[in-house]
Amino acid sequence: MTDATAAAIAGELALLDPAVRADRDTASRLIDPEFVEVGQGGRLWDHAAILHEFGSASSMPHVMVSEMDARRLADHLVLVTYVSTIENRSVRRSSIWRDSDVGWRVMFHQGTRID
Repeated sequence: MTDATAAAIAGELALLDPAVRADRDTASRLIDPEFVEVGQGGRLWDHAAILHEFGSASSMPHVMVSEMDARRLADHLVLVTYVSTIENRSVRRSSIWRDSDVGWRVMFHQGTRID
């Protein structure tokens, strides 16, 4: 594992932490201003919308993570893939992390439910 892939995985896991999601400043440092997410139902999220969603969630159930992997796509880009499971519902997830002048930030995320 390289420093880049380790940083992207650490960021991804941090964004699954309810304490990080509840702290707008911390979450904002991990989410790129150009962030886009394609949700499980096809909804598009941007930086402002996802931070609002994080802040409005009163509690988040425990997320189990499996199949975590990361691979470098380019000098400043890392793809992170994994499966998240919450209450017997599993979702295959992928995120693209970009190295910026303020550190590694997620710029794209997509979740696809596994049936």
